[in-house]
Amino acid sequence: ADTAKYIFTAIGQSLAAVLGITMMVVLLVVQLAAARYSHSLIQLYIEDRSNTFILSLFVVSIVYSFWVGNTVKDTFVPTIGLLVALVLATACFVSLIPYFRHVFGFLEPEAIVSRLESKAIVAMKAGADEKEADRRIVNRMGQIGRIATTSVSQMETDVAVNAIQSVERLCRYHLEFRGRGNDPKIHPVEIEALALLNRIYGLALNKARDVTYAVAGSSRNIAEAALKLGRGEVLRESLKLLNSMLRASINEKDSLSIYHLLHQYRLLAETLLAQCDDRILEVMFFFKYYALAAEQARVRFIVDTVAYDLNILCQKAWQCGSPVLEPVLDSFLEMEPYLERHGEREVLYPVRKMYG
Repeated sequence: ADTAKYIFTAIGQSLAAVLGITMMVVLLVVQLAAARYSHSLIQLYIEDRSNTFILSLFVVSIVYSFWVGNTVKDTFVPTIGLLVALVLATACFVSLIPYFRHVFGFLEPEAIVSRLESKAIVAMKAGADEKEADRRIVNRMGQIGRIATTSVSQMETDVAVNAIQSVERLCRYHLEFRGRGNDPKIHPVEIEALALLNRIYGLALNKARDVTYAVAGSSRNIAEAALKLGRGEVLRESLKLLNSMLRASINEKDSLSIYHLLHQYRLLAETLLAQCDDRILEVMFFFKYYALAAEQARVRFIVDTVAYDLNILCQKAWQCGSPVLEPVLDSFLEMEPYLERHGEREVLYPVRKMYG
């Protein structure tokens, strides 16, 4: 009887001490990670089922040991109860190994982004009021955006790129989900996604070109998804985003980001060309406009790049027999007089070379 009482008491006390130390260490690590990336990590940690399971297992084991230990008398020893207490204690101690592995995996920024994205998709599919669902998605998307901006500041480009791709996936998924009724208007989710991409791009200029490349690619993908679904307002805002990023790149004289952004712009123009969309002429004008802006800002070789891209668009239009071939070609031929009118005659050679 004395031995049984001692075992029950030792189990309860040791489990309580281990639980206290474990929770203290885990909460400290979670707090540090939340301060570094996003305060939403604390809420995610609270909602995680593994934490609930471990905490419940320890609490049940401690309470069970105290109550069953209280039934021990000189004339009665609960043998089965003692075995159950030992099994529970063993399970608690053994479970700490996978639990710590789970916690440190849980705190990986890629895992945080994945969980936030999953919760946003669940909110979208929940069938709740559209405005409430959009509010939840925007909230989750904003948390992902904060992780991206923090990662850019700390030069963790892999994390930032993963967050950007997550924002793109959420935006495209929302476009498809809400676009089934051919709704032409733009929703708060798309507005938030484009605003986040613009903010991240501005932070990454001349600092993290992997991030600027990812933002440019994601912006084009969103624009093409909007074009495919007939969401004209979203496409218009996406074009505005690409133009804003081009202007910001020229102002910061980040030539490599400009080259990549122009490449993405040209790929979008090819998609517009394939669908005989009249907005191809608007895009071609912006090509010429930003070539002039870059030359006036003394960012070299952008005119050459734009001339090459417009030449490629003309070739694509001719190869597919596009009905907009003539206005596309006229827009390209207008590049030389356009630059000449603005006093940039010294950069006309690469344009004339593309004409040839």
